[in-house]
Amino acid sequence: MERSGFNSDPVFSDQDEHSDNVSVRSSSKLLPPPSWNESSVYSKELPAGATLEHYKILKVLGSGGFGITYLVRDTMLKRKVVLKENFPSSYAYRDPFTGRVIPNNEHDAESFQ
Repeated sequence: MERSGFNSDPVFSDQDEHSDNVSVRSSSKLLPPPSWNESSVYSKELPAGATLEHYKILKVLGSGGFGITYLVRDTMLKRKVVLKENFPSSYAYRDPFTGRVIPNNEHDAESFQ
C-alpha cells in the first residue's frame, strides 16, 4: 500500500507556533520554567509549585483520559480548592519544555478549542 505524501506536511508552521489566535496556546501565564527531572519530562501533569492563572498547584489528585484533577491554592480566595484541567489526551499533549498544552495535529486543534 503506497502512502505517498504521508506526514510530508508540517502540522504547524512557525507562524502558527507564535500565533495568539489559537486559544490553547494563547496564555503566556501558564508556568514558571519547568523543573528538569526524568519523571516530570514525560508527564502530562503539572508539577507542584506550577501555576495556572491564579491557582498554585499543590498536588495531583487524579488523572484520566479527559483531564487532570489538582489540589490547588486559589491565591485570590486564599484557600485550597480542587481544579480540573480539561486535557483530553487523545487531542493534545503537554510540551515538556514549556508546559503548554498543544493539539496533536491541526484537525485536533479545531476540536480542542
